[in-house]
Amino acid sequence: MSPQTGKGFIWQTATTSLEAATFSTFILGLASTILVHLGEMEEPQTQKREIQLPLARQCLDFLGILYDKTQGNLSTEESHLLHQILTDLRLLYVRVQQNPTPP
Repeated sequence: MSPQTGKGFIWQTATTSLEAATFSTFILGLASTILVHLGEMEEPQTQKREIQLPLARQCLDFLGILYDKTQGNLSTEESHLLHQILTDLRLLYVRVQQNPTPP
């Protein structure tokens, strides 16, 4: 990840190694996908930044469903992480939707 990627997101990690499959890594993977669709990160295969709002919206909806369906079943840390990611990405989505020029 470049130093500019996700700047300001307290939940974003800068790891290049594969981590164990946990709920948190699953959520972070979805968040990374949303950042790609919002043009904040390069698409890994093409190395290009492209804004794809419908795909970003769909992934945001997936996170919202997970948030709703997992209430009361997550640890405090997992719940906080999911809430923070969802809040940050929804705000970013609105910002990109209002000004859809790739960074």
